[in-house]
Amino acid sequence: MHLNKNWILTVIDMVTNKNITSFDDITEDNRLWAVRYEGDEDNILDILFAQWDDVQWLRSFLRKICQTCNDTSISQMLM
Repeated sequence: MHLNKNWILTVIDMVTNKNITSFDDITEDNRLWAVRYEGDEDNILDILFAQWDDVQWLRSFLRKICQTCNDTSISQMLM
């Protein structure tokens, strides 16, 4: 199935309320693309990997998730 690029851009803009500057070809063979938002130096995939590598950000993210899902096993790991 081939999706129209303009349709994809419209949906992402509606969901994120951010303007997309470009799509970066991650694999250099047109198989995996990452969105770059206006004003961001990096594309969203690079930002995500940087966040996952940041222990403080990851703990904060998991704490927020724990508050909404009430999963005690995750909460215990974070203590």
